[in-house]
Amino acid sequence: MSSALIGVTMTASVVVTGFGGVGVGAAIASPTVPTFNLFIPGTWETDAAADPTRATGALAAVADSISRRHGDSATIYFLPYMARAFDNGRTYGDSKATAIANASRVLAVLTRQVGYAVGG
Repeated sequence: MSSALIGVTMTASVVVTGFGGVGVGAAIASPTVPTFNLFIPGTWETDAAADPTRATGALAAVADSISRRHGDSATIYFLPYMARAFDNGRTYGDSKATAIANASRVLAVLTRQVGYAVGG
């Protein structure tokens, strides 16, 4: 992603939020805004070694729809993280903390690549 104009969409198992969408005009062709779509799969839907380019779990259909509608302008990224709890001696809180830490790292790298800062 080398463009300074980028939209970021974060998707969790329950919530879908977006930034940077473009409305479609009836008579005017709308430009395509490059987006980075970060999906955080639910518990037991991924693992720390997962391929982030492979859509998985309950959110796969959402990612596939975005890909079909927006083609190469939409980067789809499924966050690899330790998405397990209780069966491995770890808690759901551990799993959630791993997801948050990994997502924060991915977004920090992305914002450095495009030169975009959030906050004051």
